[in-house]
Amino acid sequence: MAQFVLVRHSAYAAAADPAFEGRLEAAEVDAPQSYRARAAGGTLYPTREAAEAAIQGAKGYFANLRIAGAELFIHNT
Repeated sequence: MAQFVLVRHSAYAAAADPAFEGRLEAAEVDAPQSYRARAAGGTLYPTREAAEAAIQGAKGYFANLRIAGAELFIHNT
């Protein structure tokens, strides 16, 4: 079953577009990636829609762990 995490927007991660520096997007993770994301403090979402809904007002920071080439987002708790 697919799970999703929040990562730095690909327009910044891949193309270094400064307009997207702090923006987020949902990324699908497989079982090994979900384990690493959770161990790094990331939040897993059961659907893309749930992950995208969590973007609104999200406060946190980016981890060194990369998922699909972009830094994993960690929510402030």
